[in-house]
Amino acid sequence: MGYTPKIYADSEIEPRFQNSSVHGKTGPIHVSYPNFYWPQANNWFAALEELNIPLSAEPNEGLEAGGYFLPLNIHPDNQTRWDARRGYYDPNVDRRNFNVQVNSYVTKVLFDDGETLNATGVEFSSGPDGSRKTVYARREVIMAAGAIHTPQLLELSGIGQRDVLEPLEIPVLISLPGVGNNLQDHAMLRLSYDYTNSSVRDINDFFLNSTFNDESAAEFFASRTGPWTGKPSGAVAFPSLRQVTNDTSSRILRAQSLGDHLPSTYANESTLRAGFEIQAQNLLKDIDHRYTPAFEILNDNAGGLHLALMRPLSRGTTHITTADPFELPSVDPRWLQDPFDFDLMILAMQTNQRILKTRAIQQLQPSYPEVSEDADVEQLAAVIRTGTGTQFHYSCTAAMLPRHLGGVVSDQLIVYGTNNLRIVDTSIYPMVPGAHTQAVAFGTAEKAADIIKLTRCVGFLSFIMNTQG
Repeated sequence: MGYTPKIYADSEIEPRFQNSSVHGKTGPIHVSYPNFYWPQANNWFAALEELNIPLSAEPNEGLEAGGYFLPLNIHPDNQTRWDARRGYYDPNVDRRNFNVQVNSYVTKVLFDDGETLNATGVEFSSGPDGSRKTVYARREVIMAAGAIHTPQLLELSGIGQRDVLEPLEIPVLISLPGVGNNLQDHAMLRLSYDYTNSSVRDINDFFLNSTFNDESAAEFFASRTGPWTGKPSGAVAFPSLRQVTNDTSSRILRAQSLGDHLPSTYANESTLRAGFEIQAQNLLKDIDHRYTPAFEILNDNAGGLHLALMRPLSRGTTHITTADPFELPSVDPRWLQDPFDFDLMILAMQTNQRILKTRAIQQLQPSYPEVSEDADVEQLAAVIRTGTGTQFHYSCTAAMLPRHLGGVVSDQLIVYGTNNLRIVDTSIYPMVPGAHTQAVAFGTAEKAADIIKLTRCVGFLSFIMNTQG
């Protein structure tokens, strides 16, 4: 990724951030900062410092716990959004060996017969009433359908847990219990404490004040500066446990009943339970570190302080319930089903309450429409039970783990039991990354490209040596 550092022109925050040595200089995806930040960002960082939550000097250097500005996928010159289409699709759209079939749904992967399966192609259709078509692969099939639809396609193709496939009369080609299990997400609780200080502009003024919006638009088109270049949640915090509580050891000890809160699909699958136990042990060790974020506070500078758990112990599932490829699979995220996660969300809400009472945030005059400023644990728990949802970071349903630990793909991204079916998406992570997943997904794809090119290079050299021998 091509990274452009931030110039803190609109903030009182000292320009002490940014270590250029830990950022890339080139790449198809631009990463930069907007030319505008809402002034409430100063209050936010001041509030964190009042509570001794440090400002991270450089989160990309391994010091990600604390407060900082989030970089964005925007072009630094014109302040416009930069995405996979601009970075990867547009430059390659005219290549003869590149074709994107729109309005099409893959219905299953095709295999030949053999002890180890060879993927020969995929079947696809325009919809339930469309004809089934086939495209054949000369080398391999690469699946990138995401953490929900990748396990769906594997199961429709006969790869997965017997207890899922056999009742649907789908022949089991490869028994892989990990398919569709181990689902993880950053459980998110959206909370609003609307700031009532009318002397301070915020993102709501785009909708409530047409003059402000028109002036902001004119400034953007004239000079690519001003509020239209900004975003609501630029200033955030990723506190570690040690930064917000002195009770880390007892919290971790209370989480030691590993596996007591897993989905029912784990009951008869020793490989899944074994894999989870190793994950949980590593997570509990990691989360006790002073530089390991436990949760995120996504500040929208208008009173929204949204919470997301970065390292959940809860595990969900996604499985097909029919052999019809056009029926959506079931998805049971099971957010906060492990008591450790629920307890951590309580702590996150209590941290919000402390932030709101700081001198810096009191200047913005927060309100309490959803939860009172002195809410007790039971009142906080009630809000959590009714309000928790997704941060849209679904991952881990076809994990890169040893097969005996519930793994689905090898370190070469090859599905176990096949020779040439790879998976390249967020489903391959054993544990959801303790950060937003977009950059990790881009990195996964780039690494996969290197693996594939190396495989072909080794194969070509082997062919040359054999022909010359």
